[in-house]
Formats: sequence, C-alpha cells, structure tokens
Amino acid sequence: MDKVSGSNNNTQVYANQNSAQVQQTDSQARETDSAASSSSGVQEQEDAAEISVFGNNNEDEEIVEFVDLDDDENEIPYTEEEMSALGYADEDDDLIIEEVILDDNELAVSEVRGDEFLQSEEYFQRLSAVMEKQENCQVLYNNVKNTKQRNYIKNHTEDYISMKKNGYDDFYDFMAEHDGITKEEAKAYVESRLQEVKEQYEGRAVACMSALTIMEIAADYGVKLPYNDASTPSHLAKDIDPAVESDCANFVSWALDQAHPDDIYSMNVGQLGLGYSNDDINVKNTKDYTSLQAGDVYTNGSQHAMMIVYNNPEKGIIILAESSDQLNGVQMRELTYEQAQKNRKDGYTGVNASTVYDGTANCYNYGRTH
Repeated sequence: MDKVSGSNNNTQVYANQNSAQVQQTDSQARETDSAASSSSGVQEQEDAAEISVFGNNNEDEEIVEFVDLDDDENEIPYTEEEMSALGYADEDDDLIIEEVILDDNELAVSEVRGDEFLQSEEYFQRLSAVMEKQENCQVLYNNVKNTKQRNYIKNHTEDYISMKKNGYDDFYDFMAEHDGITKEEAKAYVESRLQEVKEQYEGRAVACMSALTIMEIAADYGVKLPYNDASTPSHLAKDIDPAVESDCANFVSWALDQAHPDDIYSMNVGQLGLGYSNDDINVKNTKDYTSLQAGDVYTNGSQHAMMIVYNNPEKGIIILAESSDQLNGVQMRELTYEQAQKNRKDGYTGVNASTVYDGTANCYNYGRTH
C-alpha cells in the first residue's frame, strides 16, 4: 500500500472525502505520562505532512478541483505525487464536479433542409433503400379493366393483393387490419408523417420527400400503393390522396401541391406538359439532362407524367417517382440519360417546375382554364 510519511515512520496520510488523515501508530503515544509531548510531536508531523501533501497554498499556486470519489468504506491511499496532481488545497476541501445539463432543445438542431439536400448522399441512400424494398413488395390493385393486365395478375398472384377481394377500400384499410388499429388512426399516422416533411424541408425538397415518404410508408408494410385511373382534374390537388387513389398526373399534382405555398388544382398529363414558365427545359440530347432538377416534371405531354426526385449528372442517372399502372402501382425507378434520350422518340422531355416552388406559377388556375 502506497503511503506518505511525515517526520517518522509511524505516521501515514490517507486521502478520503473530507481530508487527509494523520494516524500515529507508535504505542508510546498512548502512555499518559508522555501524552502532551507526543501530541505536540504529532501536530508537527501533521503540519509537515500537510505542507508536503497539499502544498503551501501560495497565491501564485493554481488550485484545481477534481471529482470526489465518495467511498467512505474504502479509503484510497495516494502518493505525494498523486495528491499533488489532484490539487488539494486544504484538508477540508471536498472535490466537486460540475454537471452541465443541456436542454433537449439546445441539443436539437432545427435545420430546415432545402434543394441542396436533394443532392446529398443521405437522400440518395434513402431513395435507394425504398427502391430496394419495393422490389419485393406486393402491389395493391383494384378493378383491372385491361384484359392483358388481368391475365398477368392471375398468373402472378403472389405479387399482387386484390383490395376488392380482401375488403380494402384503400391502403388505410390494409394498415388498419395489419396493425389492429382503426382506419382513422392509420390515416392520422400517414398525415403526421407528411406533416413532418413540411416542417423539416422546404421548396423542391418538400415535393420530393412527400413522394418518397408516402411510398416508404407503404413499403414498410410490404406493399405498393395502388394505381387508379382517377378523376379528371377538376378539384384541388390537396384533395388527392395517393393512399386512396391516384393516376400518374394526380400523383405528380399532389406532390407539387405539397410544396406550393397556395392550393393548386390537379392537372392532367397535357397540362403538366404545358409547363409553368417561358424557359421550360426542352431536352434534345443527353447533355440537357444535367439541367433537370429533382422536383421537375418528366412527361410526354399526352400519356404519362412523372416527377424527377433525383438527378446525378456525374452518374448520368435520373430517379423518377410515378403512379405507373395497375401492374406496378406507385413506385420509383431509375433512368439513365441514355434511356431517357431514347424516350425522346415518344415525346418525353423535362419540364421546369421552378415557378411552382417560388409561388409564381399559374398552375393554381389550370383546373379551370385548361
């Protein structure tokens, strides 16, 4: 056991919570006829030990406070060097630790993410994760009129879930049965997730993350949202619910509306193809695809419309979000610049949607004027 000695070998100094203690073990100290002189000797030893252990407490000597190990049962002995390092200034000094408690609000970084987030690796990885999940998802479907598609589903029943046969009016019914909750609770959960997107993102990121989130929720349940050949654009886009029904144009209109400062009308494919400003992108070759941004529209102006949710010029790829058809439901898929170029023969091009996000587009009138 380490110890610090005073002027003779009979004195040991220990550090505990309250002070350095000096103990005299010489049996001669207990004799009554020498008590006074022995007490005086011990006091001198204590003084010497305190000076040796604690320093002389000069003003130019820095005092440091350390953590007191509150261990009354097991006193821990220290060497002189250890005591000096601990910085004891007085034998009655307790060691104190300052505990800094950070409020949760101080720890949270309230950062609203914008367009730059759509080029981040974090965003790309999240897109990729959902796309990978969707590869193994069953497609919710209902009322397939196309004979060829209906026969395909009959031959691949393991990939599809008939909402009509299972009594589902929409995705909320599927969630409710799966989780043992009410349809209202299921809908409230989806709405809360989409509200979080509006609070955490801005601009194009709101549109893209809304599309991603609604598909992510469905993918977590092992399904894709159903495609429905929905109504003509005569109502506000905010009234569209992709968990209930959406065709290609309605899905894009809904996503755009999530980011628009006002309520816009839903648009059909032709209206989406008309664009929103005089500087719409007209993609003529692969170089032009670098100008497209996540949040722009990709359409042939007559049959199908999709929203670009990711564009990487270095990799030469675009990721599209779409309500595809009865066979594929609401999904994301990757398109290379070369593949996009081939689609030009079918009239596909990019449409600049910038004025939607800055609030100057007249798309809120499209439902009435086109």
